[in-house]
Amino acid sequence: MKKRRTHFNSEQVYIKDWLNFHPYNRSNAVDNYYLGLSKEVYGIIHSNNLLFNPISIETERKTQLACFLTCWFEDVISETGIWKTFIEEHFRMYGKYLPFYKTVDYFPLEINREDIYFLIWYFLSNVFFDDELVSPESKWITVLGDDALKYEISDTYIFNKVTPLLALKPKDWLAGIQGEGHALYNAVKEMDSKKTGNYLFLKEDDNYLYFKHLATDTIIPATKKSIEKGPEFREEKTIVVIGFVKWNGEWWFSGVYSDFDYSDELILNEKKSAKSKMIRKLNIYMYEE
Repeated sequence: MKKRRTHFNSEQVYIKDWLNFHPYNRSNAVDNYYLGLSKEVYGIIHSNNLLFNPISIETERKTQLACFLTCWFEDVISETGIWKTFIEEHFRMYGKYLPFYKTVDYFPLEINREDIYFLIWYFLSNVFFDDELVSPESKWITVLGDDALKYEISDTYIFNKVTPLLALKPKDWLAGIQGEGHALYNAVKEMDSKKTGNYLFLKEDDNYLYFKHLATDTIIPATKKSIEKGPEFREEKTIVVIGFVKWNGEWWFSGVYSDFDYSDELILNEKKSAKSKMIRKLNIYMYEE
């Protein structure tokens, strides 16, 4: 589990930036989750020196690229079908799933590195259409794509995605590879899906940080082996969009989290919503607008 975090009042990605890529203008809990992921992707883009040696790109474009890549992930995970339609139509027309890149080992129902490479190239080619010729084979595209794949994108996918082959999750494949004689076989098999939603930070003790799910009042004691209490965590005053995984009898923080100030309106909306009390796709808790 990765100890990654991001603030709502930091970096260069805000909710209005994320909503610019959507046909509505009021955010919900799922938007908060993906906003946190966009911030993480922005950090990767900003810190990747290889990317900006050959091409100078302004902060606004970095923000747009971060949201653009996260929108692709949202589309794949929610099975909206935009990306699926593109690669299937490209295959019908040209006999391969993507332009430029080799797709011999490409899996159309999975997340592929080549997808991210192509999306980065496509975005930058549109940004620099009149000024630069962007090569899809540029080293900085593959480096950035590989870095982006390492964090929350792969984290959420690994814990919650059901693979097409035998409808098994990645954890089931891992357990099978280990074999029943492995000491962690049962722990891996029993690992639950990732639970992501809006939580109120309650308190801490020597071993755990305690979070309450806003819609159901479920208490999650997150082991300090996976998360440290930062100064932004104020007891019963900080709301966190965060994900947890049950592992070996304990709840572990995994992925990224975003914190923001206490909101009576958000808490009320969460408690009123039937959707927030159900586990939706990817176990992301949602609330009605």
